[in-house]
Amino acid sequence: MRRTFQHLSITFLVLFTLTPAAYSQSSYQYLTGAKSGKVVFIKKAASPATPAQTLLARSSAAPSDPVAAADKFIKGQAAVFGARNAAAELTSQSVETDRIGMTHIRYHQQHRGISVYGSEVLVHVGTDGEVQAANGATVPNIVVNPRARIRKKRAVRFAKALFSSEHPGIKAKKAVARLLVFNPGFINDKESTRSVLSWEVKLSSPNHPAIGHYFFNARTGELIYRSPSENRLTRKIYDCSYAPGGGFCHADKYSSQYNYYYGRSEGKPVRGPNPVKGTTDVDDLYGYWLPRAVQFYAEKFGRNEGNGRGGLGDGISVPLTQTRVFTYIEDIPWDCNLSGAYFSYTSISFCNYYLIPDIVGHEYSHGVAHYLGFDASGNPISMLKQWEPRALDENYADVAGEMFEYYLTGDNDWLSGGTAPFRTYRSLIDPPSVPRRGITPVPDRYMHEDIDCGTDGVDFAYINMGVPNKAAYLTAMGGEFNGCTITGLGREKMLQIWYRAISTYYTATTTFNEAYYALLQACDDLYPAADCAELKKALQATEMDQPGKCSGEEGWVPLCASPLDECPDDPDKTEPGVCGCGVPDIDTDEDGYMDCVDACPFDPNRWEEGECSGVIAARLIHYRGSSFG
Repeated sequence: MRRTFQHLSITFLVLFTLTPAAYSQSSYQYLTGAKSGKVVFIKKAASPATPAQTLLARSSAAPSDPVAAADKFIKGQAAVFGARNAAAELTSQSVETDRIGMTHIRYHQQHRGISVYGSEVLVHVGTDGEVQAANGATVPNIVVNPRARIRKKRAVRFAKALFSSEHPGIKAKKAVARLLVFNPGFINDKESTRSVLSWEVKLSSPNHPAIGHYFFNARTGELIYRSPSENRLTRKIYDCSYAPGGGFCHADKYSSQYNYYYGRSEGKPVRGPNPVKGTTDVDDLYGYWLPRAVQFYAEKFGRNEGNGRGGLGDGISVPLTQTRVFTYIEDIPWDCNLSGAYFSYTSISFCNYYLIPDIVGHEYSHGVAHYLGFDASGNPISMLKQWEPRALDENYADVAGEMFEYYLTGDNDWLSGGTAPFRTYRSLIDPPSVPRRGITPVPDRYMHEDIDCGTDGVDFAYINMGVPNKAAYLTAMGGEFNGCTITGLGREKMLQIWYRAISTYYTATTTFNEAYYALLQACDDLYPAADCAELKKALQATEMDQPGKCSGEEGWVPLCASPLDECPDDPDKTEPGVCGCGVPDIDTDEDGYMDCVDACPFDPNRWEEGECSGVIAARLIHYRGSSFG
């Protein structure tokens, strides 16, 4: 794709007025995604008011209730995010106040009382009671018959049949189903397609890490989407090596043959080395890795474990305060060469020898993306498990994994799985240097020719996550990349920005373009403008503000890029111009001809060789020689 110096403007400032009781001539920036062309973020512009005016406005106008402020704001701005009627379509699902005093209200879209999958808008209210930002997206123009022809029990039977075919010998004993509106195009960052009334069914087994997550057409029974499942301190550690190949894992299972208990529940004694493996993964997970992960999140962010509520459970199939971990999963069996560890909705699973800092931190941190929040019914609000939302989920997990490694050891190598048994998974320093599974190139820019535009949403995510991974590294450590020079903010600031973005501003369907604004807003919340300017450079250098290769649109040279210096020895010029390097482009007589090619540089009426106001012109050759000789 040809790249030019053209720049597509993707921001514009609009002034609008809400009711005087809420705001007074407040101005907001409407920020559009380069790929979609739609507004994805609204940000409060810097106020030109004096401190006295601001104080007066706050005391007389700003509402004391942040939810009331958010409700008024969303009522007037719902159409910006695709909703026609805020009162009918958008329902407040959760209200949270963070450590810096901001309040975040999450609105979920409904159609005739039925939840719309993945559709939400977040409104962020400052300590002054005014809306500071809003972001998200909704499904427009929904036309769906709300009556299901397929009953819930039938949908569950369909799901169990699929689960059995995918996991032979494993019986799904827990099923959760709900009716919702599902739009395939909306979740894939494409134009919304036809919305479908659907049954969402989640299945799990108490003794196996596998999860089934399916969506069926509630009118026809057709499977329309399957969510990948790989990706509850009450600890429950399952050991899968009791009966290798049997497909089951056990906690507190006694073997008379070895006089050994497989697995370990909360409060149970130390188990010691596994009698066959010879390693102590069960005890290590119970006594070291999980407590350290919990401590990391508590110290760094004040978060109450992976789900924010005291565990990794969803409160439906697994208790909220329980953290389930499966180890020795190679005996399920599982191909550890394919993946040595994974997160599966309400549990983490590890192969033998994969308990290393960055991998443990990575898998535990998936809980943040899986538990963005909870809706009014208690269901987790999660980032989608495919496409760009999955890429951003994996990106955060990589970042958190590296920072967990640094937290434990005082150093990190910026390689995800750098000490894993079979291979390194990814590089954050140089993403292209570690291909996907050793084969598929990984890009480090959004317009890169190696960006994956295929139809496999999981491969798409694992390949293209190289882009935000590179952005995170540049933010932390700095460097020169894609024509830009970035001064690193350090590991801690980068980590805090990335966590605040995913925990506060990301939605179920956040894209790279939306993440660009979310990360900048997160920085604005925490750090000075000078720091955020360096973050902006890192994001622009990796082209997260551009439409991306898959859009088919043309990109541009990053806005942070320094112009090419074609005259490195000339401190006054970066390109030769008319006169060349070392010779200034000056037109003394202002006749349109530079002195270096003007035989009469002091005569505005003549530039050719000859008589210049009584002086014979002899400078042309001199200047030409200086310029081109």
